[in-house]
Formats: sequence, C-alpha cells, structure tokens
Amino acid sequence: MKTLYLVPHSHTDIGYSHDPIVAVELHDRFIDRAIRLCEETRDLPEGERFRWTVECFFSALHWWEHRADADRDRLRQCLSRGEIDIGARYLNGTETYSPEDIAWEMEKLSHVRSVTGGALSCAMQNDVNGFPLAFARPLADNKVGAILMGLNTTMGRTPFPRFHAFNWDLNGSGGFQLPSRNTETGAGSSRYFKTMLVWNGRIYNIRPLAKIESLAEALPQSIDSFFVGDAARLGFSMASAVNADNIGPSPILVGQVQQFNRQNDGYRLHIATLSEFMS
Repeated sequence: MKTLYLVPHSHTDIGYSHDPIVAVELHDRFIDRAIRLCEETRDLPEGERFRWTVECFFSALHWWEHRADADRDRLRQCLSRGEIDIGARYLNGTETYSPEDIAWEMEKLSHVRSVTGGALSCAMQNDVNGFPLAFARPLADNKVGAILMGLNTTMGRTPFPRFHAFNWDLNGSGGFQLPSRNTETGAGSSRYFKTMLVWNGRIYNIRPLAKIESLAEALPQSIDSFFVGDAARLGFSMASAVNADNIGPSPILVGQVQQFNRQNDGYRLHIATLSEFMS
C-alpha cells in the first residue's frame, strides 16, 4: 500500500448541527469555495490539486437554483475536468423509502445530471445506517455503479468487521423493481449491474489518524497502526475522517498534502473525488 486517497467532502446533516435554513446556506457557500480552490490549484501536480465531492445532490440542486449563469458555467467546468463530483443521493436517506419516493429521487437524479452535466455515477450514504436492495437496484439501473458508506457505530454496527470494499450482488431474489418507463435508456427497467461496488468503512467513534491542520506531521505516526489486520492482508482499507457535520472545504488541505509528500517516501497522499477513488 503506497497511496492514500483523500476524498474531501462535507457531511450533509440538515437540522442536526444547524437549523435547516442555515445548513442549506452553508452548503451553498461550500460549493462556491470548492470551485475557487479548484481553480486556484489547477497548476499543481496531479493528486495535490484541490478536489471536492458534494455528498448529496440536494446541495448541488439548491446551489444551482440560486446562482447566476456565470457561476453555473464555472461549476460545469469543474465537473467536466473531474475537479468536483456530485453524489448520486438526494440526501442520506433511511430504509423507509416508498416506491413513489424512489421514483421521485430517480427523476431528480436525472434532472441534476441534465442541468449540470455531471455524471453522478457514485453515491454516498453517511451517518444513516442501512441501504436497501430496493434502492440499490434503481440506482444501478440509472448508471450508478458504486456506493461509499460511512457507518454511525453509535446507532448500529455490522454483524462482523467490514472495513473494506465488497461487491454487492443485485441480482438475488426479492427486492423491489420500478416499472419500466424508458425502454431506450433502461431507466426503471430490470437491467441492473450484476454487482455494485461498496466501500463500507469506519466513521464514528474511531481515534482520528490526524487533524487537517497537523496532517503532514501527525499522519505518518498513525498510518502503520491503522493499516493492520484485514488492511494489511488485502492491501486497502477505508475510514471516514470526522471534523464535524456541515464543515466546508479546507483551504489548508493542499499545503498539508504537499508537505506530507515532500517529507515521506513510504506513502503518498492523493486528493481525489469520489468517482476517481471508486474507479
């Protein structure tokens, strides 16, 4: 294991740490800042340029509806250059979605893709545990091939440790299928990916590997102690770093990554979007 991928994003928690109206305004500002940081670091080496993933497309949709055309064009450019990514979930949803809820979210997903030009090929589900097959299948049917999960171990746990990636078989019996709506694109039909890639990592109640402001100095002391057990055997692992809910892009991240890469020969940090990491 030589490369550690950092996927900067903000957990979208509407109404927990802030009133909903405040949280929505914060995430609008986060996208503004992410665009600026991406533009300012374009001349840096690959992996050290700033990247940002909008966890839930609810945020991107609200931003889009409240920004001028010039700002929208800047976002489109960031998306086309692979600098910003948008997750393929409206919000971090529960397992209680109805068939109508699922159909509504798939329509919203298509709308965000059409206006922004973003691929929205990967989804994120953080804090809210559980992801039903009934929702994974329509996502796969709409060209979403991977999910990154961040478990809230305060509210629930996996039956056994699963701090790595696995392929989810979507062709098993049971589950729910949306009625066919578009025979050309397959949206709503039963043509699913055979499997969906899932990263199912640790998030809450773990000792942080390092803080952003001391990443270059503190991370080397934590890496070897983290990558043990399954990680050492498989050659990969995943953990979601927690600063706080609804915290925006860090302007010091790029500098810390550059410093780390200059000082360490064993590992290299690589700033990535969600879809780049999943690929």
